[in-house]
Amino acid sequence: MKSKYLIFVLLLIVSCKESKKAETSLVQQNKRPNTKENVSINKEEKLKSDSKIVEIGYQEKLDGLPHFELDSIDEAEYDRIPLSNSFKKNKIESNKDFFYIQGAKQKYEFKKYRDYKGDEGWSGFQYFGHCASLNLVAIQELSTADHLGFSEMKLLDASNDFQYKIISLGDSSVSVPELSPDGKYIVYFQNPEYESGDLSIVILEVSDKIDPTKFLTEYKSCFSKKGDSIEEIKWKSNNVFYIKAFKSVGFDQNGKELRDYFYYKAEI
Repeated sequence: MKSKYLIFVLLLIVSCKESKKAETSLVQQNKRPNTKENVSINKEEKLKSDSKIVEIGYQEKLDGLPHFELDSIDEAEYDRIPLSNSFKKNKIESNKDFFYIQGAKQKYEFKKYRDYKGDEGWSGFQYFGHCASLNLVAIQELSTADHLGFSEMKLLDASNDFQYKIISLGDSSVSVPELSPDGKYIVYFQNPEYESGDLSIVILEVSDKIDPTKFLTEYKSCFSKKGDSIEEIKWKSNNVFYIKAFKSVGFDQNGKELRDYFYYKAEI
């Protein structure tokens, strides 16, 4: 009888130990992080931190910026200011199908764009010049298919490999930007598309490159419903620029577009 009692006590002790062990194991298991989930989160965070693509110019952002106005000037006043281009088309390495841009740590290869003017689709890039003072290269990405065309402007910083993608508000890309004389601002525009489109003019503020994600930031904007399109922009001073705008009024007998021109001044 005594031996049976001892056996019962021993079994009870073992059972309690096993129960406690299982409980401890369960607690440890609950505290153990989900390895797959953590790896996924870490990859996402790494991708974000390693990304060198900065997107600029979303409609919602532009709508919330301070706006500036356009004032009419005459053609003679406009013509007194010489035209200059911040982005100059230097000779670059290229072959039949590709052109190349040397960045800070790598050489970039871009497939050349070809317009077949037909149903055949084609995607590629066009080189629009280099801004020496900012070390930015203007590159337009284009795509055509079924007689439809889409394009977007990108500025590649050759000093650190950051890319600044300027968001198109339509199917066509924005214009090649123009830098103010003091290098503090960049202006670009997007002409209206279809009959309902607005003319959009945007000023970007240029900062230092300590934080490349904030090197170019939206500063001011202007939206015009007059139906004008812009042919060219030129800076008069560090905070004033002139605009040559036009309206299409048809075509001559040779198919050449006829335009009425208008001239404006904008102060930022």
